[in-house]
Formats: sequence, C-alpha cells, structure tokens
Amino acid sequence: MELRDYPRPQNDNGRGIHWFPTLGQKRAVVDQNVPRLVDLKLRWLVFWNGLDDAALLVNDYLIKKLVAAGITPVMHVYLRPIVPLDDAALARLHRLVAYYRDPPRRVDYFQLLYEPNVAGEWAEGQLPDDPVGRFLDAWLPAAQEVINAGGLPGFSPLWP
Repeated sequence: MELRDYPRPQNDNGRGIHWFPTLGQKRAVVDQNVPRLVDLKLRWLVFWNGLDDAALLVNDYLIKKLVAAGITPVMHVYLRPIVPLDDAALARLHRLVAYYRDPPRRVDYFQLLYEPNVAGEWAEGQLPDDPVGRFLDAWLPAAQEVINAGGLPGFSPLWP
C-alpha cells in the first residue's frame, strides 16, 4: 500500500489536534466544540477511547459528528499500562475496531498504547531495560488485532 492509498479526509490540509484528554464527553461538549473545529478548518482529530465493554458506545456521537463535518477521527485506544493484552482484551479490541469501522462511523486509524518513554506508563512504574522490545511485545499483537478487524494501527506518541 502506498501513502496515497491510505484514507484521508476530503480537502485534507494536514491540520489536526488532540481532543480533550478524557475517555468520553457529553453531547453538549461535542455540539459546542465540533463547529469550532470546522471553523479552524481542522481535518483530523485524535481522541481517547477505553477498551472496557462500556467503551463501545462512549464516543459514538462524537465520531458521527466528526464524520458529518468532514473531519477524520483517529481513535487512540487508551491501553494502560504497557503490557501485552490477554485474549479477552484482544477480543474486546477486535469488537471495538469492527464496530467503529462500520458506516456511518468509519474510523480507519487506531492508535495503540501511550507514551512508552514515560516510566508511569509501564506496569513496574519505571522504564524497562528493553523498552523498545517490551513495547513491541505489547504493540504487535494489538496491532494485528486492529488489522484483523479492518483497521489501520498506529504507534503511540512519545512524551517530549
């Protein structure tokens, strides 16, 4: 797949931001702020979503509003701490991705894990001896599950 083949928003200008650092928000917050995103001519929005069973619908309204406004949603699946997911969590991730891939939601991109260069993101509360290897041990199975469910996995951001 070449770069031009990846899904992009119509009239993509490369502008995007990270939504509120919460796992969900009220409809009034969405209704107040999505028009602001449109006014700013943003085309991408990263937002957090949990992985528990309640997370399946928590951002449904936000995603529908973003898609209707021509803004591409990027779901950051908030997985913490950085450890490999067990089979039950991988199954929940599959359900989450499959649900949000279906129209009218159409989320294509799923960012996994969070700030692997921050000690507090690790189960031990400190950076491991092999953070890259340990990160990949956690990321690769989760990324494969995103692909299996029809999504495109992304790396987590680093803390500056």
